[in-house]
Amino acid sequence: MDRLVSSNLSDLKGENMSNLLNSPQMLIRLHHDILTSVNAIQGDTGRLWNFVIDDYEIPTDAEIRLYLEKPSGKRIYNPGILQNSIISFQPTEQTLAEIGQSIGQIQITLNKQTITSYPFFLNVTRNYVLNAGIESTDEFLILDNLIDDAQKTLAEMKALITKVTNQENARVEAEKKRITAENARIEAEKQRQETLKNILDAADNANAKATLAQDAADNANNKAGLADRAQGLATQAAEKANKAAQDAWDAIEGIQGAVGGIINDTTPSVATTYSSNKINALFASANIKAITNSQIDSLGTL
Repeated sequence: MDRLVSSNLSDLKGENMSNLLNSPQMLIRLHHDILTSVNAIQGDTGRLWNFVIDDYEIPTDAEIRLYLEKPSGKRIYNPGILQNSIISFQPTEQTLAEIGQSIGQIQITLNKQTITSYPFFLNVTRNYVLNAGIESTDEFLILDNLIDDAQKTLAEMKALITKVTNQENARVEAEKKRITAENARIEAEKQRQETLKNILDAADNANAKATLAQDAADNANNKAGLADRAQGLATQAAEKANKAAQDAWDAIEGIQGAVGGIINDTTPSVATTYSSNKINALFASANIKAITNSQIDSLGTL
């Protein structure tokens, strides 16, 4: 039956319509019955029925369906096509399986809303060429089409589910990698902050040591300044001491020069005198007890 469905639909889509026997356009209406009749030969599938509805403009995207009830009560429910406002059906073998009069209706569906035509009559004449009769059965190509579409949709859904599942698995794996990367980033951030803290602490320590070193340098400079000042003062004091010593030597030399002209131990004179050493020597040679300087000084008062 799937083969029949595919063949019938491909014919209706125009792939083989040029080979079909086109029937004259048959008028049917939606507002009232005009008792349209269609004549056909039993088993003919090379015909193309063309219907025209003159009291309604059919939307181009509407779905067209043919419903037939055969003399035995068996039913046909097959799809049709709409081209240039003409409704076309290619009858199947089951459509024309029973001799006699069938009753048909055309159904127009759009957006889940349906319009059905008034009935028309299908008069099937016996085909004497056929060696045996055709077993009449129900035929619901429209349902077969729906089942086929559903199966295609199911296959597409399965493929989509597989794709979504694969994408979800990939997403989960990517999320795991993201979490791992995020944990690594957090750990790296912790290490960075710890390293930065160590650097800042080291910088603070270095700054503190630099401050201490600067203070020490300032103290050293201050002490060096004080030392330089002390050295200057010591130099001044040394210069003053040297000058005082020189003045003392100059005074001694002056005294020695002045005394040197008075003391003369070699030649007696009324203008000179003996030194204390000379006098002591004379007293010793004369066996005279030495006298003290104070005693000599006392003689000067006599």
